[in-house]
Amino acid sequence: MKRTPLFLALSCGLWLSAPALALEDFDDEPEPDAAAPTTAVSAVPAPEGLGFELGTGLYGSLSFFEAGVIFPQLFPNMRSSLKLVGMSSITWASFTNLETGESVSLHPMVFGGVFSIGGHSPMYHGFMRVYGGAELLLGTTLTLYDSYFYERDNLIGDNVTYGVFGFFGAELFTSPHGAFFVEGGGGFKSLRVAEENAYAVTSAWLGSGVTLRVGSRFFL
Repeated sequence: MKRTPLFLALSCGLWLSAPALALEDFDDEPEPDAAAPTTAVSAVPAPEGLGFELGTGLYGSLSFFEAGVIFPQLFPNMRSSLKLVGMSSITWASFTNLETGESVSLHPMVFGGVFSIGGHSPMYHGFMRVYGGAELLLGTTLTLYDSYFYERDNLIGDNVTYGVFGFFGAELFTSPHGAFFVEGGGGFKSLRVAEENAYAVTSAWLGSGVTLRVGSRFFL
C-alpha cells in the first residue's frame, strides 16, 4: 500500500501524542494532603487522683528515704503531698569552736514530715510532664548512732528541726498509673533547742544546700 504524506503525518502525530498524554495523566494525579501541624502537648490526661510516692536522695550532706501520699487535685495542674522522711548524715560530722577550742563529733539523724505544694505541666508526648514547687520540713534531730554505741542520750537535746526547700523535676510515665521521677532543688535547714550547745550548732546546718531526689509514684 502506498503511504501518502497525509497518512505519514497522522501516524507521526499519534506517536508523538502518546507520551504527552501519559505525562499529562501523571501530572493530574491528586497531590497528597499537607501534613497536619503537630504539637508536643498530648491529649492523654494527666493523673489527678490519689497517689503514693517512694523516693530517696540527698538533702545537702544528708541522705534520706521518704514515703508518702499525693492528694487528689483541688485545682487544675496543682497538687500537694505529705511524706514521712528519715535522713542520716553521710559520715560523722565534726565541729571545732575556734573561740573555745571545743571539738565535737556526732552522727545526726532527722525524722519528720514534709509537706509539698506546686504545679505541673500538661502531659507531653503522652508520657512526660514537668513540675515544680516548694516544701516545708518539720521534725526532730536525734543521735541514734551515738546513743547506741556510746550509751548516751540525744547529744543535741530536745529540738525542733525545720527547713524550706524549692524543687523542679520531671515525671516519666511507664504506664497510665505509674511513673518514675527525677528532681533537683535546694534550700535551708536548721533547728531550735532550749539550750544551745556545740552538738546543736554542728547539726543545725547539715541538710542545707542542693537537693536531689529520685523515685517512683503510683496513681489510683
